Amino acid sequence: MRVRLSHGALALTLLALAGAPIAAYAQADQPAQNPGSAKGDTQPAGSEPPHGNAGATGDTQSPGPIGSGPQTMPAKFDENVAARDRLPIMARPLPLTDEQKKQVFHSVMNNAQVAAEHTGGTPATILPANVELNPLPSGMEEQIPVLRGFKYVKLQDRVLLVSPANRVVVGEITR
Repeated sequence: MRVRLSHGALALTLLALAGAPIAAYAQADQPAQNPGSAKGDTQPAGSEPPHGNAGATGDTQSPGPIGSGPQTMPAKFDENVAARDRLPIMARPLPLTDEQKKQVFHSVMNNAQVAAEHTGGTPATILPANVELNPLPSGMEEQIPVLRGFKYVKLQDRVLLVSPANRVVVGEITR
């Protein structure tokens, strides 16, 4: 008696026969699972890290998604993150220490050759073309590398650090 198989059925049969030894070999390499546990669980019961058990759910963290931290907390869970998200990127302060800010402020304010401008400006604003941008005092860019490429505008009570390419105020130093 002859059995007629189509080419497709023959191919499927060959694949199934070839795949069976491979699957058995792959299972042989797996470590022994915890007997009596759910399939796939390889840790014994009770090996989880302890909870502080502060709330009804045992959660000691601030409310938020599992695994979220200060850098990844969504704004809807933390007012500080929400406030920081509303701040334009250009308005975020430059990474200057208090000592560096004092150094820049005193060097600029003690420079009698540059007159104080009578204009307004806050971080993330674009200064008009009639506002003169001044180069930083000599040696300031070498002492404080983060200031490299910026210019400044001297006001009565503060110093504005400006990106000269687009005239955007990138920093503000007050007394």
